[in-house]
Amino acid sequence: MTRYRFQDYELDTLRSKLRSQKEEVDVPARVSQLLMLLLQNPGQAFSKDALVEHIWPQTTVAESSLYRLISDTRQLLGDDPKDPVFIKTVTRSGYKWAWPQVEVLDETTEPTKKTSGAGGWNSKRWMLLLIVGLSLVILLLLWRPWAPEFPLFERPHPADHELHEESDQETGLRKRRPSPDP
Repeated sequence: MTRYRFQDYELDTLRSKLRSQKEEVDVPARVSQLLMLLLQNPGQAFSKDALVEHIWPQTTVAESSLYRLISDTRQLLGDDPKDPVFIKTVTRSGYKWAWPQVEVLDETTEPTKKTSGAGGWNSKRWMLLLIVGLSLVILLLLWRPWAPEFPLFERPHPADHELHEESDQETGLRKRRPSPDP
């Protein structure tokens, strides 16, 4: 069961109920589908076609059905279409969830917060970055015992490996070889 909390509302997706401080109301199935899509992706704009395909899959519907659904959802939330707080019309694009913060409540986990805005990193991305970084550090620390002939931070002194040129008698080409140690 997943629930979403935003402003003074809580949407219970299993029971299709919207609870506010004042009352609890039934949420029609399509309104619930629209709210879930928008709440799962705060700040992301969805085209009208994408919304129609998500809510009425493989069904041909008139645009007026989508407008009616948006209107019903706004009315349920008390949202003014001229000055929207929750569902914002994106010119020539579609609609998006405009409320900046959404808490996802789950019976098995602690509440997590989703925020709108592009480029926001969630905790899973940070954890992945931390694991990759620590893995690289551990790999660098363990590298030296695996390959002692290739030290990481020591460069050989040029005098230690002077190259001597010799001519190959058969081909006449010059060869370079390290000088013998004295």
